[in-house]
Amino acid sequence: AAGLGLAFSANLWVFTAMSGLVTLLPDGSIHSVNNNFALMLFGYKKTELQGKSITFLMPGFYESLCALEESSLPPVEDGLGDPVDLCASIADIHRAAGNTNALGG
Repeated sequence: AAGLGLAFSANLWVFTAMSGLVTLLPDGSIHSVNNNFALMLFGYKKTELQGKSITFLMPGFYESLCALEESSLPPVEDGLGDPVDLCASIADIHRAAGNTNALGG
């Protein structure tokens, strides 16, 4: 119809895949993380996370590793063909670092 103005209003939500990399030192502390990833996913700057334990961001991180090890994935080898018990290795690292809360230790 002539003279009628049409108006259109919509909400558009766009969900994009987000990926980033968090590298850890052997004691479980965060060595590096992509700054944009850290800000978008965790709300922290890279500099705020460096040196903190991965359990600061993901409290169940080590339990998830143990669940992964116990899943149907092939066993991890030490490079010499011997199987590695990830949960035992992680618990040893945390005991050596003085973290008695890891894996119920």
